Amino acid sequence: MKKKGFFPPPYLVSFRSSEFKQYLELLKESYAKIRRANAQLIAIYPGPIDQAANQAIKTINPEFIVAIDTDLKVAKEYSLVFTVPSAISAAFVSDMGSNEGAGLVWQYGPSTEADPQGIIVLNASFVVAPSDGMVSYVHTDGDQHKRPPVMEIINALGWL
Repeated sequence: MKKKGFFPPPYLVSFRSSEFKQYLELLKESYAKIRRANAQLIAIYPGPIDQAANQAIKTINPEFIVAIDTDLKVAKEYSLVFTVPSAISAAFVSDMGSNEGAGLVWQYGPSTEADPQGIIVLNASFVVAPSDGMVSYVHTDGDQHKRPPVMEIINALGWL
């Protein structure tokens, strides 16, 4: 039950698996600005957590929420999960080199042993309005190195 005149803060929901430690560091540096915009931050690691991501969380010890979306349920709700057919997966691996291509396409391993399709999750950021849960800002990009500028997100938080 909401109290009269009380509205929860907007949320910045951010999915990131690639370069997770660097991304947590960036979010930690920006967290004060996000809080000044009266917002909450939830960083989500999509997929089974690996040792490097686990160590990053322990080392950085962020003040904001870090959630692990092991079964990709939340990422699927945000339409960020894609299955890559095995023929395309093979092309990625051969065109990009075994390590880089495999990291892109096989990020979460084969979908099944019988049908070795790759599963990828896009990195993304969303601003979610507190009053109705509507998404008011979205940033996704197939290039894992492109991130939205922090001030762009702060401005989106201010629009609510």
